[in-house]
Amino acid sequence: MSMDLFNKDTGQKIYDAIKSKTPTNLQTFSGMTSPVGDEIISASENNYILLVSDGNTNYGKDLSEAVTFVSKTGTRVFAVEQKLLHNDMSVEITGPKNLIIGNENVFNIVVRQAGDSASYGLDIKVDNDPVNLPDESKNILQKERTKTIQFSYTFKKLGTHTMEVVITPQSEDWFPTNNKFYKSVYVVPKPNVLAITDDTGSPLYQIIDSLYAVEQEGSIPDDLTKYRAVIIDNKDAAMLGAASLKDYVGGGGGLVVVGGMGRMIRGVITIRPLNPCCL
Repeated sequence: MSMDLFNKDTGQKIYDAIKSKTPTNLQTFSGMTSPVGDEIISASENNYILLVSDGNTNYGKDLSEAVTFVSKTGTRVFAVEQKLLHNDMSVEITGPKNLIIGNENVFNIVVRQAGDSASYGLDIKVDNDPVNLPDESKNILQKERTKTIQFSYTFKKLGTHTMEVVITPQSEDWFPTNNKFYKSVYVVPKPNVLAITDDTGSPLYQIIDSLYAVEQEGSIPDDLTKYRAVIIDNKDAAMLGAASLKDYVGGGGGLVVVGGMGRMIRGVITIRPLNPCCL
């Protein structure tokens, strides 16, 4: 369907011009699926393939892989550069789908256009409630093919949430079906993290304390099973020899070591991993 943005008679006109000069077959396909790579491979018995397409492949073999494959058999593939007759816009939300409650999360709104200039308004809802955006989001002029607009949101409730973004075209937009995008996210409680430090005012502690459910200790306790990660901040490297820490990391627990006194080799502090596969 994306070929509706171009002159749909181009393929037939090229075929009519070539067939009188050399044996030529015309093969067409249409619909919501666009297996351009598969079609190239199926036509590889020919010496030359002239592709009249915008290259939009959403099904089957990757286009570049298909061209590489048939070229090894001696088939050469050419493509016709076409002039765009209509513009079209699309929108989507990218970002993590699993989130931690109470943390500020940044999402990307990606707006694409087929042409070189588009104008539109932008609206976002979370759980059907509008998100406040700057006034300029109501009248966006886009000159680039792809534009990324960031917005942040903090979820205050656990469970599943739905995000919705809609663009309202203010210039030509051929397909209205791709002007709305939904994204589902899942919000979980803050994971338990153990901070081994004597300085709760350190920059590292302040950051992790704002993101996770942090407990602070001055040394490694015997039981670490309730923690998703252990963060050792500016402590001596000898602490890494604790038996409970070895078992914890060996069982897949997370470990972050920052600063502290270690063994000096040529001016670089090095710490030997307890279990390299898990660090």
